[in-house]
Parts: sequence; C-alpha cells; structure tokens
Amino acid sequence: MRTLETSVARETARLGVKPGDGVLAAVSGGADSTALATLLGAGARRIGIRLVLAHVSHRMRPRQDPLDAAHVRRLAGKLGTPFHEIPLPRVPHGETDARQLRHEMLAQTARERGCAWIALGHTADDQAETVLWNLVRGTGLHGLAGMPARRRIAPPCHPEEREVSAPRGIYVCRHTTGNRGPSSLDRESMAPRDDTRIRLVRPLLPFRRDDLRGYLKRLRIRWREDATNRSMRFTRNRIRHKILPLLEGIRPGAGERIGRAAREARPARDLLSRLAREALPDPRVAVLPLPMLRKAPLAVRRSILRRWVRAHGGAASLPHLEALGSLALRGRTGQAVSYPRLGLVRRGRDGLRLHRSDLIPIRTTHAPGSTPKPPASNLPPPPWRGSKSGSRSPKRPQAPSGAVPRRHASCSTIWNTI
Repeated sequence: MRTLETSVARETARLGVKPGDGVLAAVSGGADSTALATLLGAGARRIGIRLVLAHVSHRMRPRQDPLDAAHVRRLAGKLGTPFHEIPLPRVPHGETDARQLRHEMLAQTARERGCAWIALGHTADDQAETVLWNLVRGTGLHGLAGMPARRRIAPPCHPEEREVSAPRGIYVCRHTTGNRGPSSLDRESMAPRDDTRIRLVRPLLPFRRDDLRGYLKRLRIRWREDATNRSMRFTRNRIRHKILPLLEGIRPGAGERIGRAAREARPARDLLSRLAREALPDPRVAVLPLPMLRKAPLAVRRSILRRWVRAHGGAASLPHLEALGSLALRGRTGQAVSYPRLGLVRRGRDGLRLHRSDLIPIRTTHAPGSTPKPPASNLPPPPWRGSKSGSRSPKRPQAPSGAVPRRHASCSTIWNTI
C-alpha cells in the first residue's frame, strides 16, 4: 500500500508537478478516479501540492448523477480537500462531444481555482484499450503512441479572439462549438508555448486497474459502478471485457506489453509533432502551401496534414491523411476531395485550399501611412465557373499575336505561341 502511494507520488513529480502547485483531480466516482483522488491525497503531503476534487455532471443519467456527486463530495470531506460539482452547459451529443465539453469545463474550473494541473484517472488498461481501438480503426504512429501522460490544454476561444494579426492573405477558422470546431485540446497545438497554460496529467497511466482496486479494498474505500461500463453496445467495453482477456489468456501480460509499445512510440511521435510545428507554426491557415508538403518527408508531411486538419476540427485518420497527401503530390489543379467534418479540400496552384462557410479573413498588417488592400474572398469560385458579376460567361482570352489555337485534352482552349 505504501509502495503504491510512493510510486504514484514519484510519477506525479516526474510529470512536472512541483510543491505548491494546484492540482484539480477529475473524479467521476468510479474505481479509477476514486483511487486517483485517494492516492493524490496521500501524495499531497509528500509532494506538497494543493489538491481540489471536481465532479462533472453530464446530465445524461438523471438518477445516477446526483448519487455520483454525493459520493465524490463525501470522499473530498474525508480527504479534507475542496470539492466542486461542474454541470455541463448542455447535454452532449455522444462520447466525443462529452469529452470535449468535460475538458473545457475542467479547464475553466482549474483557472478559477488557481490550479495549473488537471489530473485524470486513466490507467495502463485504458492505454491498452485505446491503442487496440486505434489499431482496429486504422492508425499510424500517433494512434500507436496512445494517450500522453502529460499535455497542454489551451483556454477556450472567445468570439473576440477569432481574428488575430497575421500576414496578408491568410484565413483562419472560427472556433465554433460542437464537433465542427476544434476542441480545447486541438487548440493547444495552436497556442503559444508558455507556462501559463493548463496541463492535463495522467499519473496512474503506468499502473494496472486491478492493483488500484486492491488498494481501495485494503483501505475499505468504496466506489461507484457505472452500469454503462458493462454494456456491450460500446466498442471500448467489448475490447475491455472480451478482447483484452482473450489476449491475456494467449499471452499473460499482453496489456502491459501494449502499453510498453505505446511508450516506445511516443518519443517518435513527439519528434514528428515538433517538426510539424516548426514547418507550420499556425495551423489555422486555409491554404496549405504545396512546396512545403513536397519537400517534407512522408512522416513529417502526414504530421503537417494532421496538424492542419485537427486545427480545423477534422478527423485525422490515416486513410484521409493519405488521400490529402496524394492530392497534394499527384493531384491536378482544381481537383478536390470531401473530408469528413472538414468540408471540401481543393488543390489550387499555390496549395491545398479549404472551402468552408465558417472561414473568415484575419486582420492584416501594413506599413504606417499606407492603404491596406482588402483581403481576397475566402471562398473563391472554382476555375471552371464564370464571373459572379453577371450571368454571362467570362470572355475568352484573346489570342496573342502569332499564336494558333489547339484543343487540350480537358476540352479547354489554350494558346501556343509559335
């Protein structure tokens, strides 16, 4: 028991939590989060941290939510730590939306309480489930690395922050709510790298779920059981209750080895992410330059595309990233692909251009005393469409002197000078 408390305290300190730091622990009332709160409460005296417990009410289970909140409130009273119940502003639409809302509300509460860290109760078993699910869906190095033990989380984007100064001709995406806009976790890749950002930390990631439950049983600490965790309707539950036990039966310690593979892949993922940040400092641009994509190696190019897609709220799956890479390298000007949750991506002469109704031009900088030019339209018409000024088609280009017309394969008239 003391060994586990000491190990969690060391892991928490290794992740960067210093004496005097405020840590907001997200506690749902289940076994993992209850163990997180109890172990951090024991480690608070060793490390010297200021612990705050928070419970997020998802408004999806009217009968169970009040009981879960009461359980966490009693636990906070036993540990002698402050408690905050956080109701979500609306009923989430699915698990992804619920996670996004939960993280944003936790970050807001952490700032209000002066906490620089948000602690989550994910375990080594959760890591193995995540990696397996990523592999089944089709993933690359980023999905193989699983959940990071620590990451930054940016503040929510307010409407007055939608426009920022940047070079002329660059467009950014509105940070809309819901699945179309980037979450606060996606926006962390766009935020400046300073020490004022809230960080997510997972101090239980190296530890198995059975060890944590054994620790709670020895202390006679109860936890809440969520009935949805046993439902086979959810993919994660089928992986947890069927696939992982089957793998453990074939090779004992399979879950631990999957987590070890994720730890081995994480440094390579971090390196690719750093190279992508250097190549594309602001991923909110609507046009992704083609020369940059051509020069980048395959792995770096995919990381750049992933960074760009996630900044605009798209799903960064490997097949879709491969389609964008093929469009950039081998596509024709005017060719387009439809990207899920992102919109239409068209290959232009200068780069991959994103066509969405919520793109807005950002403010441009100009020399004092000069007249700034108005930014071009963020949704230019395709090259085969006529002018918007009238219903008539645009005039054909006049033949230069000494030129004869010939017919191109695409049936468009071009001119070759003799």
